[in-house]
Amino acid sequence: MKYKHFAIITLITGIVMLTAMYFVPFEYHKIPIFAGMAIIFTVYFSNKKSIDETNIFSKKNRNKSKQ
Repeated sequence: MKYKHFAIITLITGIVMLTAMYFVPFEYHKIPIFAGMAIIFTVYFSNKKSIDETNIFSKKNRNKSKQ
């Protein structure tokens, strides 16, 4: 399961994000969501290179398998 660490980080970030929404005023409810999304996307794109190397659907690996 190569996505296990990503799923755990996403789950923890989501729980923290939803919990933080209770502690900010109503007008600022979107700030924890954007902060959480930024963390999730940062983790995803930092791991994207290793995911692409093992992904059979990536264009680079598709060309290798044709040869």
